[in-house]
Amino acid sequence: MARSCWSAVSAEIFGLLVTSRPLPVTYYVVVSFSRDDAGNVVPLEPVEAPNAEAAKRRAWCAAEKHAGAVAFSRTGDPGTGEFQDAEIIATFGEVDVDVLAV
Repeated sequence: MARSCWSAVSAEIFGLLVTSRPLPVTYYVVVSFSRDDAGNVVPLEPVEAPNAEAAKRRAWCAAEKHAGAVAFSRTGDPGTGEFQDAEIIATFGEVDVDVLAV
């Protein structure tokens, strides 16, 4: 029994879809920094931003209220938890970028 051209193509496409890897996701994040009682710079809760420019603006505004802030992005697969190293977009004031190495 001969297969139609369409069924052969759809089977090929379906096979590609099933075996393809998910697209990576990029998160844009802002972390503000404050000083603790001992005077050390400590990170506050991270805040997600919709894009790089928004992250940069939010970090700039946060640094006006706190010791400093950093905007960065991380790209990876949330399903597996595998992410590339953080890419710093901007820093303002006093920050500890070592906290990004998580």
